[in-house]
Amino acid sequence: MEKKSLNIFVTGATGFVGNHLAETLLKEGHQVWILVRSAHKLNDFPLPGVNIISGELSDKKNLWIDQLPEKLDVVYHAAGVVHSMRKKIFYRHNTQASIILLNDLKERFQSSPLHFIFLSSLAATGPSIQGRYVNEESKEIPVSHYGKSKKEAEKELKRLVPENFKLTIIRPPMVVGPRDTAVLDIFKMVQGTFIVTPGLDGKSKEYSFVCIYDLVKGLVKVMDVNLPDRIQTFFLSYPKKATFKEIVKAIQYATGKKFIFFILVPMPIVRLAARFLKFVYAFYKHALPLTPDKVRELQPTSWCCESEKSVRLLEMRYDYSLSETMRVTAEDYQKRNWI
Repeated sequence: MEKKSLNIFVTGATGFVGNHLAETLLKEGHQVWILVRSAHKLNDFPLPGVNIISGELSDKKNLWIDQLPEKLDVVYHAAGVVHSMRKKIFYRHNTQASIILLNDLKERFQSSPLHFIFLSSLAATGPSIQGRYVNEESKEIPVSHYGKSKKEAEKELKRLVPENFKLTIIRPPMVVGPRDTAVLDIFKMVQGTFIVTPGLDGKSKEYSFVCIYDLVKGLVKVMDVNLPDRIQTFFLSYPKKATFKEIVKAIQYATGKKFIFFILVPMPIVRLAARFLKFVYAFYKHALPLTPDKVRELQPTSWCCESEKSVRLLEMRYDYSLSETMRVTAEDYQKRNWI
């Protein structure tokens, strides 16, 4: 049976996940609106046929809200801040901006059924115990301001969502795939032979991951499946975890690199380097890869989550293993001359 075309609004469509998501929704025949600060941000990854709203998410009032169509079916809120030297930035953009967006949508679509899908993170739950996985019922103990800001946003969205809306929270772990600039740093280290690894136990640290293609498939399923409860939370993750060493080896195999060497850096030195970079940032306002908040996420030995609920309720099938994920990512990077 042919799918019904829906009116969908996507935030963060110039980012890694949001861009892949909007592209897939357009290919499936949906009408898609996206919010962008400037249209030139779409030059690298264009979205033919998309409806563009010029503006940005506000922590006070979204003046562009009236540019959305009269009938709106689904909102994917994928925008957010992952790295920052200043903790208040996380709460302004990840927490307060999400609350204001929901409140503005409540005001605009007072009696309409609307599905609000919030892209959160495993960081909102926090790390796991090595050898074990967290799930949707696990106690939330985030260790970073990024994770805390996402957790606070989840709590407030649950409190504020009106009866006529559905709310689905998605907590992906590490997301990898074509166009990703985060894991690109590890690819470049592999190409350069030396893998700088935080912590003397860095090679054995465990991670859940999900390929961008599986994540987007799950995001679309969330929209299509009739879920039993109005408010739901899902981890979307490949069922098998991987150590950092296994991740690096998969990249090595995908890129054909013959020799690599791990350089284990004690965590006190990593923390010291992050503090130094924060000092540098005070004089040189430029995005830096290592922040004190990022160090809080590098410290734990395990970031692993279950995907059983998504398999059961969404009938998810995760097709991209670690090796396949790194293969398609390497192919994309090579085509773009990124590596």
